[in-house]
Amino acid sequence: MDTTKPTTRQKTQKLSREVKKIKFKNHYEIWRNEKNEPKLKTTKIPGKHADEQGVIKDQKNLVVVLTSPDLTKKGREINTSLGMGKSYGTLPGVTKTVCVITNW
Repeated sequence: MDTTKPTTRQKTQKLSREVKKIKFKNHYEIWRNEKNEPKLKTTKIPGKHADEQGVIKDQKNLVVVLTSPDLTKKGREINTSLGMGKSYGTLPGVTKTVCVITNW
């Protein structure tokens, strides 16, 4: 008879102001302030707004992200720790990374 206690699952960590990098599913997530991200300054994002947490979202309430080319292409949706996101650009030179855009 096995008397060991079952292990509990760790709570999934979410990206936040305090947590700047996490591992989520098959990728890493980082965040950048939209003012410091030059690729987004020229991109027109329909319905762009910040939610109550300061995360930038589009008109469909998808998290605005930049992704490494190995994860997805610009215009495609991807699952993030903060909900479904949409890639509005790529991050050249990195792999398995999603950059969440914020106003923090």
